[in-house]
Amino acid sequence: MRSEIILHGRRLRLSASQARRLSLLLAHPGHLVCATQVGHPARPESALVLAKAISRLRNVLRPHGYDIYAVPGRGFLLAPLLTLGEEPAGKEGG
Repeated sequence: MRSEIILHGRRLRLSASQARRLSLLLAHPGHLVCATQVGHPARPESALVLAKAISRLRNVLRPHGYDIYAVPGRGFLLAPLLTLGEEPAGKEGG
């Protein structure tokens, strides 16, 4: 089963598991979500399976200015894509 979201006016197609993972991350934007929450609730996934799933989501989100950042041993967070030399939004220099 496929799901669709609209991001910046463009329709993006996601698998049901991608949509579930993304909805978890969207429920806590900018906050860490445990890796066990992002994995499948009925069965623990191997690190490789979870890494592939997160990689697919990144490929969908990056062209739209968002990324999923991994915090080793802790989990993942969804945040605006930062480029080298860019200050995070809301942070002023000086």
